[in-house]
Amino acid sequence: MRVVNYTDLRKNLQGYMDAVYRDRQPLVVTRSNDEHVVMLSIDEYRSLAETEYLLSNEANARHLRDSLREARNGGARPRELRAPSSNGPTVFDAGSNYHCHPSLPD
Repeated sequence: MRVVNYTDLRKNLQGYMDAVYRDRQPLVVTRSNDEHVVMLSIDEYRSLAETEYLLSNEANARHLRDSLREARNGGARPRELRAPSSNGPTVFDAGSNYHCHPSLPD
C-alpha cells in the first residue's frame, strides 16, 4: 500500500488521484495530527461497500462461505447464462452501472 504525506499529496493531487484510479490501489495520506485517511477509487469503494452488505446478513454470509468451500473442493460446475426475458426473473447485467448505494455517483 502506498503512503504519502499531506504536503506531497497537495503538490501533485491529480497525479496521485490518477494513480489511485488507474492502479486500483488505495493511498494512505498521513497527516501531522495522526488522523490519517485513505484515498480509494469509487469502484474500489463500491466493491468494499457491496462486500460489507453481502456479509452483513449472517445467513447470506454462511451461504457464500459454503459456496466458496464447495467451489474450492471441486463442486462448482460451469453454467450457461440466460438472456433476460420480459416474463422471467430479472437477470443481473454485469455491464450495468450497478452500485449498492443510491447516493454514489455513476
